Amino acid sequence: MAYPTRLLSDDEVIEAQFRPHWSGILREGLVILVGIALAVLVAIFSWPAWVYAAIAGLVVILVISGIVRWVNTLHVVTNERLIYRAGFIAKQGTEIPLEAALALDAELQQELFQSEDAREGLTAFNAKREPRFVGR
Repeated sequence: MAYPTRLLSDDEVIEAQFRPHWSGILREGLVILVGIALAVLVAIFSWPAWVYAAIAGLVVILVISGIVRWVNTLHVVTNERLIYRAGFIAKQGTEIPLEAALALDAELQQELFQSEDAREGLTAFNAKREPRFVGR
C-alpha cells in the first residue's frame, strides 16, 4: 500500500515511506505458538474436536487481523511533513509539518544532553567506569 500521491500538495515529494518494524507483528507469532501449545493439549487430553476447531479459528482470526493491521500502516516522510496513516477500510492518520518535527527533535535533544544522566554518562566514559544513572 503506497501513500496516494493525490493527497500531496503541488510541490510536495515523497522522500521515504515504510511500514512499522517487523517486530510489530511479534504478537501474531506468539499467538501462533500459544495456539500450537493448546492444540497439543487438546490432542494429549483428548478434548472434543470443537475445542480444537475453536482454538484454530481464534488463532486464524487474531493472526490475520494483526497482519492486516500491520500491512495497512504506513509512515511517510515528504519534503514538507511527516505522516502516519493506518486503517484497512477507514483510514486514520496524523501528520506534523517537517519544520515542527525538527524543532521538537532539537528541543528534546537539548533537554536530554543537559540532564544529570548525560553528564554522568560522559564522566563515567572518561573515567572508564560503569555509569550510575539516576533517571534525571
